[in-house]
This record gives sequence, C-alpha cells and structure tokens, in this order.
Amino acid sequence: MPPAILTSDLRARVENFDAWYHEIDFGNGVRSQPKHPHHDIWKAIDQFLAPLDFRGKTVLDVGCWDGAWSFLAERRGAASVLATDDNSQHWTRVPAGIGTNESPEPGPGFQLAREALGSRVAYRGDVSAYHLDRLGERFDVVLFLGVFYHLTHLMSALTQLRHAVKPGGVVILEGAAINDHKKSSMDFLYGPEDGFGGTLEPERADPSNWSIPTIRCLHDMLNACYFDVKRLEFQPQEYIRGRVLMEARPVVFSNPQHIYRPPFGLDRYDTRFATHA
Repeated sequence: MPPAILTSDLRARVENFDAWYHEIDFGNGVRSQPKHPHHDIWKAIDQFLAPLDFRGKTVLDVGCWDGAWSFLAERRGAASVLATDDNSQHWTRVPAGIGTNESPEPGPGFQLAREALGSRVAYRGDVSAYHLDRLGERFDVVLFLGVFYHLTHLMSALTQLRHAVKPGGVVILEGAAINDHKKSSMDFLYGPEDGFGGTLEPERADPSNWSIPTIRCLHDMLNACYFDVKRLEFQPQEYIRGRVLMEARPVVFSNPQHIYRPPFGLDRYDTRFATHA
C-alpha cells in the first residue's frame, strides 16, 4: 500500500497535530512527531516483525493507539487488518461529535493517519484486551505490542489472545520485562507513590504501568494459556529491565501446568479434556 499523495491541507493537519503517540512515515517527507518518541523500541519491533509474512493474512492489532503497526501490516500485504483499543482509557482524546469515550470510532490520531495513508484498516475502540471474544472471529496474526505491562489481569488477556488466534497462527508480544530466565516472578508497580519512603523506580512514575514480569514468568504464563514461544529477543534498558519481544504459536497438548480443568475455555486446547478448536 503506497502512501497517499498528501494535499497541502492534509500535510498541514498531520504536521500540526499535537497528540501523536506513534511515529508514522506518511511519505512525501512528512512524518508524525510524537512528544515522547521511543525510537529504540519501535526499531526493535520493526526488526522483529520483518520475518513475518503478512501477505494474505488476517491481522488483529490489540491496543493500537495511532495504528502504526496496523498500517505496517496493511503495507506488507495483509488481506485485512482490524485495529482495536479501549477508548474508555482516560488518555484517549475523543473527537467532537462522536459521543462518549466508549465509542467504537477511532480517536483523532488514528483517524488522521488512516486518512493520510489512504488506508482501509478497520477500527474498534470499544474492545479491550479482556474482551476480544466480542469480535466473534479469529485471526492469522495478532499483535500485542506495548500493552501487557499495563494490565491488571494479564492471564485473562492472554487467554483472550489464545481464543483470538487461528490454529497455525501467531501472536507477537512486546513490552517491559525483567531479564531473568530462571525466576518466574513479577514486580508490581503502584503509581507515583510507593508508600514506603523509598526512591521511586522509573516505571512507577507512570501510573498506567501495573506490573513487570520476568522473561521466565511471561513465558510460563503463555505456556499456561496454550502457547509455545518460538522466538524471543530482549532489549536491555536500565539495570536488568528492558523490553522483551516474543513470537508465540497456539498449541494443543496435555498441559502439566493445569492439575485441574483449565478455566475460561482453555480446556478446549488440552488433549485431556475436550475436542479441540
């Protein structure tokens, strides 16, 4: 999908929009200018996605924000792309006239980017990571980038990812993690005040950051949700923390992590309990 030819009016709107989160290349020398660019993270994601073949695939982008990765999938030949987000989040700016902040319509950044790119990516702004089953369909590729460490119920979201991906499909995860392959644990974050008089860690300055798992912990949680991690990369940042990228494939097997029947429909993927989907 080549970039659309920007009119002078559209170019001005892109350049003057002051709430970009993603950096998006619109062609013709025009790029969005986010206030807090994460160049290293975005470069790592782009390189991790490079081996994936999007051609003819159905793609779901969970927590898409401005939609940079949705548009990348479309540009690389995806048959269809659905971008989702939770517009009830307090940070979402809702355009005038749409209604409540739970509208399924896109926010202004995504809307402007889609217009500037001449894109056909579909959007749902009323679907959080906990409610992907509302979509009523499965996808070849599911992108879950920069989301999981913001979630209060990560296992619930990973279960939803398992139900949302087709057999033989792939889920790509990216986010904050602790570089430990042996210890399966998680650091919980409590916003800007820790209550113990200590020095705040950088991640706690952002109250939307809920927890940071070790690499082993995230790997174990994916396995408990009937995923097999096929590829993993870690980008160090401060101390032992950094950003992890994982390629996970859905599997059906007798999972020893579940002594009892696994909940929330996961039993359909276990050879001990049910016919498989």
